[in-house]
Amino acid sequence: AFEPSAETVIMLRSAVENIGNVVVHDSALLDHEGPVDVINPAKRKTHRSRYVRPDAAGSARAVTLDSMHLPNCGLLKLDLEGAEYAALIGSSETIRRCHPVLIVEVDHPRNGFEHSEADTLGLIAGFGYRPAFARRPDTVFVPQ
Repeated sequence: AFEPSAETVIMLRSAVENIGNVVVHDSALLDHEGPVDVINPAKRKTHRSRYVRPDAAGSARAVTLDSMHLPNCGLLKLDLEGAEYAALIGSSETIRRCHPVLIVEVDHPRNGFEHSEADTLGLIAGFGYRPAFARRPDTVFVPQ
């Protein structure tokens, strides 16, 4: 699990502390490594309102999933408040090698990320995936 928000990562670690196959990383998943800012807009004070601002130097660190060199990956769930396309790019080698089921929030671009829903769907199709189930905004994709 990857969580860039310092506050939320504490809750996440507590929630999964008795689950042996879950490792929590205090970082964001993107298409590059380096510093990013975690933004919590004043108008929405919930854990769901936090997002990563791209091309920033700040409070958190971004990594790529490919940099983790995972020996296997059966499921990849991305709900990244607009950064899903970038995270998929940074996960492309892992996806091609492991063929995990993908659960991706496919929604309009926001929070400084400029890729459209069509871009995200096209990228996923290019990996050889098809949609199997959707409950907006999440879609489950499986290898063809």
